Amino acid sequence: MSEFINKAFRYVVFIFLFVVFVKFDYLIDFLYINEMMLYMVYILVLIGLLSFVRWLDKKMASVHYKFSIQLITSFLLILFLIHEMFTPYFYTDHSLKETGLDKIEMYHELSNEELSEEERANLAEDAFIKVQSHAYSVGQYPVDPVEKIEVIDLKRNYYQYELTVIGEHNGIEKRYTYTFEKEGFVFKISGFAVEN
Repeated sequence: MSEFINKAFRYVVFIFLFVVFVKFDYLIDFLYINEMMLYMVYILVLIGLLSFVRWLDKKMASVHYKFSIQLITSFLLILFLIHEMFTPYFYTDHSLKETGLDKIEMYHELSNEELSEEERANLAEDAFIKVQSHAYSVGQYPVDPVEKIEVIDLKRNYYQYELTVIGEHNGIEKRYTYTFEKEGFVFKISGFAVEN
């Protein structure tokens, strides 16, 4: 049993650290000059994580309550990973719909001509995930806002959720599907599609 917990601890710590790296890899995306650099960075990170987990395992060998510490840490890390993979399932429908409608309103506010570039950039950063916020702050925003938005469907899908809404665009009723992902502590728009 002790050996099983020891192996599980190593695997869970490795997976946890890799998930944290992937979650925050946008901070070092300037290194990804081309696809080859991307692969090299990931290989170096994997080697570094493996080395760190081995070092941690050696340090844990001298700890008096090693089994208990590894068991509790593994359990907590597994709970964290489950939460990261199935985040929308931990929120109520009402909460997800309300958050989604707020972000959709922020997106349509980007078309306001009275906004300065800085205000538009802040609004885009609040509404969209990091990867897309810059594009939407410098010109890829809706020209004609959608009015009378009404939620018709909510689907949870692992770490994302989709909100299907109906809204009027130039007097024509259209159907939109927005995809939301959690970034930091809030859900933000990661994509959308017009269905009509």
